[in-house]
Amino acid sequence: MGVLAARLRSFLQTIRDEALRPALRSSAAWTFAMLWIISATYLAWTGHTGISLFALGKITVVVVFTILTVGLTASASGRPDNAQQATRSTRLWLHLALVVAVIALTGQRGMVFHGVTPAMFNHIPLWSPFVQFLEGAGQRLGQAGYLSNPNYLVNPLLMFVVPLPLLLLLGARWRSLGFERGWRTWRVVVLWSIAYVGYWLFNLITGAWSVGRLGHKLVSNTMQNGFFEEFLFRGVLQTRLSRLISPAWALVVSSLGFGLWHIGLDAKYLGGDLLAGAALSILSQGSTGLAFGVIFLRTRNLLACSVIHVVVNTT
Repeated sequence: MGVLAARLRSFLQTIRDEALRPALRSSAAWTFAMLWIISATYLAWTGHTGISLFALGKITVVVVFTILTVGLTASASGRPDNAQQATRSTRLWLHLALVVAVIALTGQRGMVFHGVTPAMFNHIPLWSPFVQFLEGAGQRLGQAGYLSNPNYLVNPLLMFVVPLPLLLLLGARWRSLGFERGWRTWRVVVLWSIAYVGYWLFNLITGAWSVGRLGHKLVSNTMQNGFFEEFLFRGVLQTRLSRLISPAWALVVSSLGFGLWHIGLDAKYLGGDLLAGAALSILSQGSTGLAFGVIFLRTRNLLACSVIHVVVNTT
């Protein structure tokens, strides 16, 4: 009992010292909170009170599990990150420019896909023909029986295969992009996944889902988002910003960017209203991005946040 009590005290102390106190003292955390409140208030004011209440429940769960993640990864923040420290600031700005361009362009593609793009952004020289070429190639592979979804080709190429060699040519180091050795990765994966896996089992047992449907959803989320989105937003954007501004602001900015990157999906859900879509993006995917960002910071690589990303989307 004495050992368990000591571990519990250590766990609670870690939460206090590495989660609660830093968050309460962080201007970045308070900025995110204010933007979240403004977004929730706007949606409630425009008649989407149910969405705001659901988002309140979601952010509560995110905060609780994020705090538990910090407790499970005690001392992780104290490990040195030599790969990032060795990178020159000029190169970091080049990396940042590249990833922001990729995020903006792929975000535009999402808006086109969901039919909510402002007319002036419907066609972008060079980019739009390139995307159409890749989509056509994906469709041809699908017709030949090699792919069930063109995005299984397009998303990995646009979000990982193309930007990765460019980043390396610009001086990025492999380890600094989220590929260094992890820290307490699987205990964090279990923490975030257990409820979702229980939900899967419930659906399988009750017959609501088949094994094939679950497998298809897992493959679809793995091939379309999961790792590839985590690479862009956590592996590149968050790590570059951490060195250029601060880890706290990098976490908040990358989370907000991740949220707004989904504006096409959210605006479509709200009838094409881009402002309401932006508010929903901050409430929903922005909150999720905050959790993924903390998971990445605490585990030190992309494995945990990528696996959890796929698990969360497979609902």
